[in-house]
Amino acid sequence: MRRACAGLDLSWIGSRQSTSVKDLTEAEVYELVYMLKQCNESDPAETRRLLQDHPELARAVAQAQLRLGMIKERTASAPAPANAIVSCGCRSRTASDMTQLQSMEGDLTRARHDVEVAQKAYADRERTITENQAQIRTLSRDLGKVVRERDALRHEYTAAF
Repeated sequence: MRRACAGLDLSWIGSRQSTSVKDLTEAEVYELVYMLKQCNESDPAETRRLLQDHPELARAVAQAQLRLGMIKERTASAPAPANAIVSCGCRSRTASDMTQLQSMEGDLTRARHDVEVAQKAYADRERTITENQAQIRTLSRDLGKVVRERDALRHEYTAAF
């Protein structure tokens, strides 16, 4: 089986004392971020291991993302915890990210509940409509019988005179 991150060339990092991406061209910066994103999409666990095994790569990616405007400087300069979760942007989740995520999860739960309530109300309305339609058919049949009986009585009354 081919490794998901096999195409990621790390040789340029090992040959430098500094892990700065300032010397890279814009295209190389985009390529680095794109390749790591592809790696993360195909195998997040391997990407996490790769970034943990190569902290210089993690710093380079953070600098590249900062240079491309994908993250803010505060996020890039914050030290990453040892068990950092790699997101699609290859950065660890901050406390504010987790708070926002929990808030969104709560919103999603409430929205799902609202959908369930609306579906039940819709089903109740459908049931009521069906029952009303059955009542209308019954009343219509009964009215038809009454009209026929009235017409028959009228005919008998007219015939009698």
